[in-house]
Amino acid sequence: MIALNSCSSPEETIGLKYVYSYNRTATVIGIEDHNIQEIIIPPYTKDGLKKYRIVGIEDNAFAECEKLTHISLPESIYRIGERAFAKCKSLQEITLPKSLKGIEKETFYECFALTNVTIRDSVKYIGKEAFYNCKSLVGISMPNSINRIDEAAFQKCTSLKNATLSNSLVSIEKYVFAWCSSLDSVILPSQLNIIEDDAFRECSALTSIIIPETVSEIGESAFNLCSSLKNIELPSSLREIKKFTFCRCSSLEKIEIPSSVERIREYAFCGCSSITDITIPTNVTQIERCTFKECSSIIQVSFPDCLTKIGESAFCDCSSLLGVNIPASVSEIDEGAFSGCINLKNVTMLKGITYYRDSFKDCPHVVLPTQNLLIYDDWIDWLRGVIFKTKVDGENIYVSFSSNFDGKYGFAGDDINSNIMQIVDYELLGANKIRFVFLDCDMRDRGLRLYYPVMINAKEGTATAKIGDMLYLKTNKAL
Repeated sequence: MIALNSCSSPEETIGLKYVYSYNRTATVIGIEDHNIQEIIIPPYTKDGLKKYRIVGIEDNAFAECEKLTHISLPESIYRIGERAFAKCKSLQEITLPKSLKGIEKETFYECFALTNVTIRDSVKYIGKEAFYNCKSLVGISMPNSINRIDEAAFQKCTSLKNATLSNSLVSIEKYVFAWCSSLDSVILPSQLNIIEDDAFRECSALTSIIIPETVSEIGESAFNLCSSLKNIELPSSLREIKKFTFCRCSSLEKIEIPSSVERIREYAFCGCSSITDITIPTNVTQIERCTFKECSSIIQVSFPDCLTKIGESAFCDCSSLLGVNIPASVSEIDEGAFSGCINLKNVTMLKGITYYRDSFKDCPHVVLPTQNLLIYDDWIDWLRGVIFKTKVDGENIYVSFSSNFDGKYGFAGDDINSNIMQIVDYELLGANKIRFVFLDCDMRDRGLRLYYPVMINAKEGTATAKIGDMLYLKTNKAL
């Protein structure tokens, strides 16, 4: 039975609506006046001569009561429903009943003025987005009775400065503290096992955090854009650092990657511009795409002997990097791996290691063994229909070329003068050696500065060709 309270106790707010049960209990389902500023819910209410104990608040009961500032709840309530106080934008504080078993999904969703919540030790869980965008909430202290916090529970609580978590927690779910831009202190539970994806994403005030040894998994982007994070201790139980985990942690000065780590995924430390040195654990076999891209303060990197590949743009724009010793185990250095490392001078690398045309692009001090260069078929595709001439002027060698090739490069009918940057002899598929020349095509009027290869005529049966030979195009890809 649903009824409006007609015989309320003296302290009970007029206009509360209830649903009554046969066992003499009642649940609050709403209120007549949605503009009310203060609500008092008593432990009991009456319907006629019958007295009912109030045990719950129904889903959406007070949702969007935008002028509500205070509410008093009886200790008899053990359930508050989903979105019960959602968008009560003026609600300032609340003390939860000592009988409450959990905080449901979106209970206090976007309660913008909420500054303080007292959670009793009867509470076992906090539901998804329970305090989402409560942007005035400054602190939270959880009793150890809480064993679960669901996804995005405190997401966008932008004034939240500190959080004391329950020691019963074994996981921190996705986005729980994401975009809590004032959070500067958090103590993680000693028995924590998992930190899920984006858990602390863009906590831009967080300066340090100690991750317990019990943690075996840290999710993607877990600390992405924590721009004030200077120190972090990783547990020895960690086996993988996932994508974007510490991406753009621009204040991170030092991090010790545990020897237990076997894989460091794409963009894991991208943009960590304060790190000065890094040691890759001995079990890591690949440096993946953009892993340390834009780590502009890295001076040195130590690679393990089991490393087999350095991925695309792995150390791109590490502008302070001075030298690298590529282990003999490495078979391939992918495109752009060290591009933009403008101060890189010392590269130790065996001749058997394959690298690409852009692997060391914009590294003006690097001289590499040309036998390692991997030639692309698409270079030969681009060369079709191109006419080349060379000119020697003192120490400068120029190449002019024009093309009627109307393809993706868009150079149809153009004449371009280019400095020869590097000359490479390369033997394709066992054929005669063909001399490739890298051109620094200066087209700044188009906003471009590109490198392209051309072939210089190598007479049949000879191994080399001299600079100044007439250029020609050979279209047979097999050569």
